[in-house]
Amino acid sequence: RRRYFVFRQTDVDKKGKVIGHFTPTGYIPSFINELKAHGIKLSEKIFQPKK
Repeated sequence: RRRYFVFRQTDVDKKGKVIGHFTPTGYIPSFINELKAHGIKLSEKIFQPKK
């Protein structure tokens, strides 16, 4: 099973709350064309890691 996004922890606040964000792994799901065929607009850019 591939992960399309991973959580990157950047900090923990004073109350113990985890701070971070999800970042794309670069894998584009195989079902993206099926979504497009059903009229669901989803840019492949959301799966590309930031440089």
